[in-house]
Amino acid sequence: MNHLAKAGIATLSAGAIGSAGYGGYVYFSKDSFASKLGISLLNLTGDSNEATWGERFKEFNSTTTGLDPSLNKTSIKKWKDLQKWCNDNKNNSFNKGDQKFQNFESFCTWKIGDKITSNIPKDAGPEVDVWKTAHTQLKTRSQGKTLSEKLQTVLTTEAGTDKADQKAMHKWCTDAYKNTWRGNNDETFKEASEYCKS
Repeated sequence: MNHLAKAGIATLSAGAIGSAGYGGYVYFSKDSFASKLGISLLNLTGDSNEATWGERFKEFNSTTTGLDPSLNKTSIKKWKDLQKWCNDNKNNSFNKGDQKFQNFESFCTWKIGDKITSNIPKDAGPEVDVWKTAHTQLKTRSQGKTLSEKLQTVLTTEAGTDKADQKAMHKWCTDAYKNTWRGNNDETFKEASEYCKS
């Protein structure tokens, strides 16, 4: 291949890579909602995740602000309606600040709390003694390990007169349960699985 031909290919490649949308190129098309969230997504058709869809529907139904107009409570009356909304929007282009994407992530995905077992239930209030036990065991189980910044703050919280230690443990764990599950190697998932138990 001569130098001119090589130069032509190089120029074409650079143009294709560097000109998103120019001349019909799709090399820089945005990620879709579904491709961005990957394994975090619930099954968007069928009944196999019915119980978890039911939980997402309860969360949707109790949400009063920050909903995209397409999430209309007059038309989304059961979990199947929510599942359909998720399926209908799975190919939308990803934009991190987009309200619809934020809703999609909130209501169409697995949460850490769905995936961990043998942990303190999310509905155990902060006054329940299991959180005190979990905080005490955090001190033992975490020895020699590096914790995330927020969990490190929980670790160093003293009991005081208002049970601040178990309240901090409760808040960290229940907040973690609400996070999107991003696989079993996700650091928050691993910490919640290890430390949110009595």
